[in-house]
Amino acid sequence: MSELSVVIPVFNEAASLPDTVAELLEYLPRVADHFELILVNDASTDQSWNIIESFAASHSNIRGIALPHNAGANLATLIGLRAARYPLTLTIDADGQHSPTHIPDLMQAITRGSDVAYAYSLRRGDGIVSDFATLLLKTLYSFLGFVPAACKTSNFRLLRTSLRDEFAHVRAPFLMLDILLRRATDQFAYLPAARRPRRGGTSSHSWSTTLMTMTNASTSHSLKPIHLMGRLGIYMIFGGLFTLYTTKDHLWWHIAIYVILTGVLLKAIAVVGEYAARHYLLALYGPGDEAIAQTPEQSPT
Repeated sequence: MSELSVVIPVFNEAASLPDTVAELLEYLPRVADHFELILVNDASTDQSWNIIESFAASHSNIRGIALPHNAGANLATLIGLRAARYPLTLTIDADGQHSPTHIPDLMQAITRGSDVAYAYSLRRGDGIVSDFATLLLKTLYSFLGFVPAACKTSNFRLLRTSLRDEFAHVRAPFLMLDILLRRATDQFAYLPAARRPRRGGTSSHSWSTTLMTMTNASTSHSLKPIHLMGRLGIYMIFGGLFTLYTTKDHLWWHIAIYVILTGVLLKAIAVVGEYAARHYLLALYGPGDEAIAQTPEQSPT
């Protein structure tokens, strides 16, 4: 038995949120002596905030946080984590696809020495397109070295709340919680768990949100895209020089010169970009950083 904070990011989940909260209120007393629910409303346009206010008014262990604009599930979850009061924090979606019956297994993983335990499913159950988009995003995470076993991560995770101290100074517009956790610890556990159908509403995952998340992740936490651009520039320079050396055709000479100049330009951009990115990452993760961007204001209920 333990003390547990539960963080739920909410975006247009009025159809599923009441049942999800009711299920947690019924199940959590079986696994925790004390618990709290932190519902972070990510600027929903439906009745989600009214439902959160109603729960907060009738239950002393439920708190609501309203974000003034849509910040995304990652930042909404991170804000909830920073508001958690208990030693363990569970993050879970509001759509009801995660079953709380897996919580004891996650707790056992933490007891055995892990700092973060994931309950994952290889299929989201939101359709082929959404599942493929999620797989593509996690593959990018693995390629960039952000998260070990990225395909086994999910929003259903249990972690030691104290991990937030390792990135308490981090303030940036585009934060990925899993990447921050990877920088805070290397003790992870991964437990398979089936996902249930959504209780209601539609998934907010789409190709546009996936592409935006991929762009934010690759440009906010990694130098690898800049390195790839620099390598491409070098390959173009050597390819152009090789063409100049081996061909006597005037058309190919002109093409080769164009390719060489383009390669030089790409390499120059990569060098300048790496200088800027290094300063950005130092400010983002280094000690005593000044906030790159302020976390959205929180309005607790």
